[in-house]
Amino acid sequence: VVMLAVAMLGAATLFPRLHWRQAFGFALGLAPSLAIWMLYNWICFDHPLTTGFVHHALPLYGEAYQSGFLGIQPLDPLAVPGMLFSPARGMCFLSPFLVLAPVGWWRQFRGGEFRWDAIHAALLAGSLFLFAMTTIDWRGGWGTGTRYLVPMVPFLLVGVAGALRGVRAGEPVSILFGGLAAVGVILVAAASITVPLFPQEFDNPWVSLVGRLLGQGYLAPHLGTGAAGAWGGLVPYFLGALVTLVLVTTSGPARNLGVTAAAATLSLSLALIIIGWQATIPEPPGRQLVRDITRAECLMRLGFFEQAAREMLALQETPRPPSSDAAPGGSTRSEP
Repeated sequence: VVMLAVAMLGAATLFPRLHWRQAFGFALGLAPSLAIWMLYNWICFDHPLTTGFVHHALPLYGEAYQSGFLGIQPLDPLAVPGMLFSPARGMCFLSPFLVLAPVGWWRQFRGGEFRWDAIHAALLAGSLFLFAMTTIDWRGGWGTGTRYLVPMVPFLLVGVAGALRGVRAGEPVSILFGGLAAVGVILVAAASITVPLFPQEFDNPWVSLVGRLLGQGYLAPHLGTGAAGAWGGLVPYFLGALVTLVLVTTSGPARNLGVTAAAATLSLSLALIIIGWQATIPEPPGRQLVRDITRAECLMRLGFFEQAAREMLALQETPRPPSSDAAPGGSTRSEP
């Protein structure tokens, strides 16, 4: 996933102050890991420059990755809206505060002091996004968000830091950051205590899967269950989430406590408005049976075997009109 980023990091290290000693040191540091990688490929695949992509264990992926340069596929334009904005996988849906990165890069570029940091971070994030567009399944199987975009986060944070530099609590940018960051904290906290691996059958799992599980008390097993029960054992986790919310909604220095409290209130209000809007995004019609079956599978994975069996039996006994929703055979789901 990071092969393009490695090349960009090399360029960022060597330019614009290129010196032969620096280049030699960089190459010398790269040589051992490169030699080990080539030896591994030679032993496993009989060629030092092949990649594991073209020898994927699943025939569907292995055959596809045998085409293209080193298994790299053509860019998939449908991956752009999916990886950025979809409720199930979108980075801007799950962590909307990252949209401040381009604003920060522009400020850093114009300011001059952090110009090269902004250029390198933007190029690195862009190269990683381009690579993610070449994967066969940009969703990455069951998961929260798009796992192929995870390496982008540190470079996006460079831009977010640039957008927040010199901002005081209560200013519009501070309130915007606090609200958008709070959305991410709340969504991730809810997923972490229920189903942190979203099935591909759900288009809006935050509402139709996580929300239903929370409402019915189906929580993922955790260390505190035996000592204090399913909800009581999560008190330390909730306290940690609360502290995180306080930190992100009170970013920046403030003149007094009243300004801080007002800024936090406005940020949380913005977060609740965004989450409320997210909850109105409906699931597409015609796939309810597939989602019900997958939900029962999620209950089984969480350890609620009796409840999962009951739901499966209820689905078998419920009469349904014939439709394309009768069986999940059309799903392209991959294993987690």
